Amino acid sequence: MTGAPYVDWRGLLLQWNTLYRAQEVSGDEMLTPARPNGWVDGGVYRRIHEHKWTTDDDIVGKCLDQGIPGYYNCNRIIYQVQTKSIPVAPADTTALIAEMKLLRASYYWFLCDMYGKHPIVTKFDVPAVFCQRKNTRKEVYDFIVKDILANYPLVSTKDDGTTYGKFNKWAGLTLLAKMYLNAGVYTGTPDWDKCKAICDTSLMRQESLKLPWNQPRKMYLLRRTKIPKRLSSPYLSIQNM
Repeated sequence: MTGAPYVDWRGLLLQWNTLYRAQEVSGDEMLTPARPNGWVDGGVYRRIHEHKWTTDDDIVGKCLDQGIPGYYNCNRIIYQVQTKSIPVAPADTTALIAEMKLLRASYYWFLCDMYGKHPIVTKFDVPAVFCQRKNTRKEVYDFIVKDILANYPLVSTKDDGTTYGKFNKWAGLTLLAKMYLNAGVYTGTPDWDKCKAICDTSLMRQESLKLPWNQPRKMYLLRRTKIPKRLSSPYLSIQNM
């Protein structure tokens, strides 16, 4: 039931000319050079790399188009659970709605980060012709932080196969730390101390999130000793440990 809102992150992150390319090609870690067989595409990758993109470049609109369905589907699931159009055990209702609100906050984080201003929409049952006013970046930031603070205590604290790929307490706190980390950009007022407090007191006490000092060597030894030789790719090695 909750799969659809999560699937929207796949499109947002991995679809052609969406978040991954917008973030990486516009930075200093990646570029897409022209090749004899093409990859010029009207100069879009160079414009992104040089920060000269325009509203005509599809990457500007496609990120938005992929992000909006994410929070829309979160609102849909919340509405269906609250109206009982989808039967959910009473004991599971609170945690499920909280999980969807944290996931919704992650889509709004992306919109706040990439675009700044965006309408805050928390309802699914809106009129056919619906036009919500555009909220300021600070309003979006405050909405995200408020939703995270209200809902991360209500979701699972488990960190195993049952919560893999889902929002649990630790994912919610990580998103909150990310918001505080960038508060200076989003609101004009830095929040370094709150970010550090979450990382020090909450996240670093979660054993599964800690990496040992010799982690790179341990992974290397695993690949050398436990992986069949035919799996030569380091990505295949890790996936098939």
